[in-house]
Amino acid sequence: MKTHKVKPFVLLINGPIGAGKTTLASYLKKKLPNKTVFLDMDIIKYFINSFQKNISYHNLTRRVMIDMINSYIAKNINVVISSSWTVVLIKELKIKIGKINYIHLFLKTKLENSIKRARSRKKCRTIRDIKKNCLRYSAPKFKDAIFIDANKKIPAVRKDVMKILKGKII
Repeated sequence: MKTHKVKPFVLLINGPIGAGKTTLASYLKKKLPNKTVFLDMDIIKYFINSFQKNISYHNLTRRVMIDMINSYIAKNINVVISSSWTVVLIKELKIKIGKINYIHLFLKTKLENSIKRARSRKKCRTIRDIKKNCLRYSAPKFKDAIFIDANKKIPAVRKDVMKILKGKII
């Protein structure tokens, strides 16, 4: 009897500040298979020299993240990434790993919702920074992304995501 080796997946979650990337990733931790790790680019970047806003640190963070993903995939471990740098990661992963089994979720949200959510955090950015971040995501160039309306209540967003993942990775 032949055994079919299931290829590990990479689930990329991105969107503007306050879209719910971390909230969704936390929920998925309980729902996805045990052999799944969760990487948050924001946490990793702060481990790298307190993350100075400098392109060399951005590049170093991205390289560390790519190496971590490669290592997990090589060990047949699934990876979920919560990040606003997903585009760069996808390009580099495709180059380094080749064909990867990945799903890219883009959480869309209105500017006023992003501001409200981001301002409710302990460590909050300025409204100017939030607007700038949201503008960058207002016309996403992600051809492979599955767009999720993150303006809905959290349970509705979770339900939408689980419906998408059901046929693909769960």
